[in-house]
Amino acid sequence: MDTSSQTIVDRTIAVTRTLRTVANGLMEFAHEARERGELSLDEFFTLSERYQSIINQANTACHEAAKQLPSMESHLAPIESATKELERASLVLAKVTDVLAVSAQLLQALTGLVLAILKPEPAAFAAVAATIVAAVQGIQGQLSR
Repeated sequence: MDTSSQTIVDRTIAVTRTLRTVANGLMEFAHEARERGELSLDEFFTLSERYQSIINQANTACHEAAKQLPSMESHLAPIESATKELERASLVLAKVTDVLAVSAQLLQALTGLVLAILKPEPAAFAAVAATIVAAVQGIQGQLSR
């Protein structure tokens, strides 16, 4: 693998690391909310299944990035920027009330990332960045209530 491909794969790994970290936080929150009786069994299972899908999609994104690159390098910057915003917003996950909505947005972002890597087009990468920004706004919106 050449140097530019290694760099873009590392950048993809960094993006998916943040998404995995947020997913881990959501799952931890789900366990705690379930113990307090604040999350139904169906909601817990939904979140747990989304968590696993997020982890699987993150793995797929990294593997596919290694195969497809460097063709997507110029498109990754907006996703990296949005991911940094998500990382900052995730510091307050314990205060989020609708973890199911946040988990759905994360899964949507990772699914989009995989599709964008498989078919690298600027619009696909922009859509992934927008989905991550929507997750950030969702977290922030829940905090302002």
